[in-house]
Amino acid sequence: MPKSDNQKLKIFYILDYLQRNSHRSHPVGAGELTRMLEHSHGISCDRKTIYSDVAALQEYGVDIVSVPGKGGGYY
Repeated sequence: MPKSDNQKLKIFYILDYLQRNSHRSHPVGAGELTRMLEHSHGISCDRKTIYSDVAALQEYGVDIVSVPGKGGGYY
């Protein structure tokens, strides 16, 4: 059960942020996404939640590239 109504929108906030702020030369990391959710939307979550949310978006068919390693992220 979501902790707040904003929790229900979390996956959409992630998608919107990636579309607006990431690209091949600037992937967005899970830490940046967790900070954005906390500061902009009052949603607290951990990195594992971000990983599963991005995986759900990818499974749904959203074209999100994962870049592994330090300095990696998603675009």
